[in-house]
Amino acid sequence: MRMIDGRTDVPTAATRVQLSVDTSRVRRMYVRSVGGNVGVMYFGGSLVANTRGWELAVGGELTLIFEPDTISLDTFYADTATNGNDLAWIAIVE
Repeated sequence: MRMIDGRTDVPTAATRVQLSVDTSRVRRMYVRSVGGNVGVMYFGGSLVANTRGWELAVGGELTLIFEPDTISLDTFYADTATNGNDLAWIAIVE
């Protein structure tokens, strides 16, 4: 196993951004709406929107565990209610 980390900027509200194009298989994922954000971040799959998905307030965190199964890293997206917010993430992959 190895770790991949990143920080995804969503420059324009209501415009989802793919976290990564890496197709590594994720066993665990940790995401956090970074300090300095204004408003809510949304985390989810390709249908995430600024009104749909897992809501993360500033500093809010989410842990996803897929073990023993896995999911491709490139399936995760972020959106925001306010321009310029960022989502920090760490994926434990095979």
